[in-house]
Amino acid sequence: MNKNAKRWVKALRSGEFKQGQRYLSFQHRDGQQFDCCLGVACKLFNRDETNTVKLPFENINGIIKYGPSTKLLPEPLHNYLGITTSDGAYFINGQRHSLTNKNDNGSSFLDIADIIESEPDGLFVAEESPLTSEQQEFILYRLIPFILREQGDNFAMQYWDVERSRLGDEPIFDGVKHESACGSICCIGGSISHLSGAKRAEVFNFSSESLVQAREMAYKNLGAVIGLTGREAHGLFFAWMLDRAKYKQGGYGWPLVFSNRFAAAKNPLEKAEVACDLLRLIARVGPSVLDRSED
Repeated sequence: MNKNAKRWVKALRSGEFKQGQRYLSFQHRDGQQFDCCLGVACKLFNRDETNTVKLPFENINGIIKYGPSTKLLPEPLHNYLGITTSDGAYFINGQRHSLTNKNDNGSSFLDIADIIESEPDGLFVAEESPLTSEQQEFILYRLIPFILREQGDNFAMQYWDVERSRLGDEPIFDGVKHESACGSICCIGGSISHLSGAKRAEVFNFSSESLVQAREMAYKNLGAVIGLTGREAHGLFFAWMLDRAKYKQGGYGWPLVFSNRFAAAKNPLEKAEVACDLLRLIARVGPSVLDRSED
């Protein structure tokens, strides 16, 4: 736990902040302001005089918006606190929990401070990520914003990179309807390919190698951009669904908790946010989270 996270724990125990639910921060008509545990962290970030950049915020009918977010932790807070996911996810005996759910379901700030201080599995970044700074920066500052563009409407795991206008007026991807039919839709692998400037034909290089060899080389090359081996990349790109056994190579794939969350997500943005939470975890912990050989 870094020094900023320690300050966060101290603030939650201080009695200075009134606890609220559902939103990062909410201001009542009488002027009183209430914060969830993550909202307290946002306030500390903006108060920190060592930060050269502050979170922009606005009051929308009482709901305080920090940057683009009203409910989840904004991206700059991930590095600031060393926290892994936007909802403060952690694991106990393999079961996923989150600070947001604890906050909204009766746990006090004192309870939540105790949880944070205990540093449960998955809550904080590993001290040293096996990824290079360039690989981490690509994931956090290029790949994730690209996936979340247009509220996730141009992202889906079931297509590599396809022009949506070719697929009908009401395209449905990953089981949810996407409103716009313009532009192209990409999965994680297609997004990396797009950002790296490689066209589909160049990535797979069908003309010079066999199909299988070309695909293996593509997974290796694209995986290297974000610090994965070819087999790890294949698991990330294809083994995302709940029934994924036939797609796993060498036992790699999405952790079951992320597959469950992805299946339960009800709109394109929720689907994209699940994928981005997994990418944040990979950036901070490394590709070991994709090892499903024991499943």
